[in-house]
Amino acid sequence: MHRIVQHSARVAVGTGARASVWALLALVGLLPLASLNAQPVSVRPIGGELAYGERPSIGSLNPYGGPVADGPTDRFLSLIYEPLFRWNFLNDAAEPVLAVTARRTGPTGGAKSAFIIDLKPNVKWHDGSPFTANDVAFTYRYILNKGQNRNLQSSLRELVADVQMLGTLRVLVQFKTVVTDPALVLTQFIIPAAKFSAQSMDASDPARSLTYYPVGTGPYRQVGDPKRNLELQANPAYHDGPGKIATIRSRQFADPTSMVESLLSAGGDVNMIVEVPDEQLKRVEASRPRVKNAKLETYKVHAIALRQNPGSVLQNSRVRRAIAMAINRNQIRSNWFVGRGELLPGPFTPGSPYWDASLKPLPFDSVAARSEIHKAGADGKTLRLIYKTADLDAKSLESDLARTVQQALGVVGLKVTATAKTPNQFHEALLNDKGTDWDMAVVRLEFNPVYDVAGYFHSRNIREGGYNFMRFVNPQVDKLLGEASETDDAPRKLALTQQVARILRDSVPAVFIVNEETVFAYTADVIIPDGATDAFYFFTYANHWYFRPRTSGR
Repeated sequence: MHRIVQHSARVAVGTGARASVWALLALVGLLPLASLNAQPVSVRPIGGELAYGERPSIGSLNPYGGPVADGPTDRFLSLIYEPLFRWNFLNDAAEPVLAVTARRTGPTGGAKSAFIIDLKPNVKWHDGSPFTANDVAFTYRYILNKGQNRNLQSSLRELVADVQMLGTLRVLVQFKTVVTDPALVLTQFIIPAAKFSAQSMDASDPARSLTYYPVGTGPYRQVGDPKRNLELQANPAYHDGPGKIATIRSRQFADPTSMVESLLSAGGDVNMIVEVPDEQLKRVEASRPRVKNAKLETYKVHAIALRQNPGSVLQNSRVRRAIAMAINRNQIRSNWFVGRGELLPGPFTPGSPYWDASLKPLPFDSVAARSEIHKAGADGKTLRLIYKTADLDAKSLESDLARTVQQALGVVGLKVTATAKTPNQFHEALLNDKGTDWDMAVVRLEFNPVYDVAGYFHSRNIREGGYNFMRFVNPQVDKLLGEASETDDAPRKLALTQQVARILRDSVPAVFIVNEETVFAYTADVIIPDGATDAFYFFTYANHWYFRPRTSGR
């Protein structure tokens, strides 16, 4: 299910109506807050600095100030800002954060559903001002009318009819579609209304706008000059109790080898790496026990999107199936994913609630694929493949995948041109509904445990800013997805969604390759309670982390 989360979609992928509200989140086990809070205070000393290594792409610190989302920015912002609700991964259910309760009420003005949301009292912004219903109503008006992320904006416009204050700590949210649980869709970071002009919604103080000087309600607050130093300090007034680690600092590395060296060396500058590069994993593992590492199972799916442009050979399902059979996914897993991950028949991963172990991927068979290409009259046709890279001249996983696909399809009689694009260029190419300058794209689809795939595969999301960038149309899929979204009957939802999985396997809107497993590493003096990480934001429960007693950390 696509989640409209802050920047909405990391390109890789993204968002669409109710389906667009949760996608992009990944799965890992998180302990309930009650379990985390049960850690004895005596073994959780306050202090120390957590310096974590990150790839260099942190963008605007206004959650809605940029057109593209990315993992490093989302991770950093998750320490500062909070939503009304978020997903508790261990319990497989949404939990309130800035909200307390949600109760259904009668919709008005043509809305299909409505809920009254009561907000948590005694919450303070980092500048000391009180959090109120005005901030919630303003946030949604800002996203809908002023936010720079147009795909998030487009998706919310399809979903949210209106957000009104009913009191200091109460809002009325009306939806344009049938929503059975608002906690699954009201997951966007809330921003402070006082930092903006009520009329224009422009920053009231441009010199200290949220772009560089974020003000949230979260467990950590920005200190110093963020243009030079990305440093956070524990928020002493945090409503869930102040963080145990005094300071968290983000250190950006262009070179993965240097980042790992900084973690492993005695005089290094970081004591954590959020995403260990695959090629450095053995080196990190060899440094135990001084350095620990852990694997997070994610809902991230690497795939080759097949765009059905008007007149394209990719409108022929026989050609799409042939492409899927021409690509040796097992070899890709061995060569480019260090043998990790599950070969996938569709967008659902083994940890998802709709995984069907009996459903197998189409087999690798280049001889049969070449025969199908010939029967479809597609011999010698040229397909344009695009992939994303921060450095157009650098080698990357995406460039490796592009080259592998190019070679595999050449064997079966198709010509493929591969073009690297910057993240912004790639994002524009995917989401420009009128664009026809690509046929295939190396993408990473990201989901959360709710796992409604309608954002990618329902035909209503073939639109500007929509995430059905494959232009996939299947009336049966539309019908099944619609029925699944409106039922609260779990067995029925499972049956409907598994039908969708089989249709997607056979009709091949994309070649689904493997799910992604993320590895993070940290020095042994950092104590992370069991389950207190998540593979999307990662730092969701960082206020429960601490340093080993009698150590101050680096």
